[in-house]
Amino acid sequence: MKRAPRSMTGLLAVLLTGMGVVLALIGAAFLALEVPVKGGSPWFFVLWGLVLLGAGGVCALVRSWQRKEQQRLRAEGISLPGRVLEVQRHPFITWNVDSFVTLPGQHSPWSVRCGYTLGGNEYTVTSELLWQEPLADSPGLTIYADPLRPARAWADPDTLRYRWTI
Repeated sequence: MKRAPRSMTGLLAVLLTGMGVVLALIGAAFLALEVPVKGGSPWFFVLWGLVLLGAGGVCALVRSWQRKEQQRLRAEGISLPGRVLEVQRHPFITWNVDSFVTLPGQHSPWSVRCGYTLGGNEYTVTSELLWQEPLADSPGLTIYADPLRPARAWADPDTLRYRWTI
């Protein structure tokens, strides 16, 4: 199975693209088989499938830009110590990791809001989606901040400490 998305835009890209493909295929099948659609046309499915595919494509482009920005911050940004301010679970997002159905909230991601200081000013940044439970006391947390725009930063998820799951 494909790795779980690490951002909301990545999650939306997967969701919208999948829904778009399904609707476009249903519409194409209805058109090919000349299935009558009560109150409308099979083109309705094709049209909405293409709209959702386009929206998924836009989300994929935004996610690609976010990855490039993260790589740029890691390469060119200032490495700063960070502190975890808040750990938040997202119970309404579930990624199916089993071969069958995952119950709602059974495998939901977390995110952390982190604080850092640059030039005497306090800033915050929210991490990407984390698929393991992070600990609130992560002493080695690293934040990469843009020196020209200090509010633009990225929290390195590899420097967080996570709760062990058995």
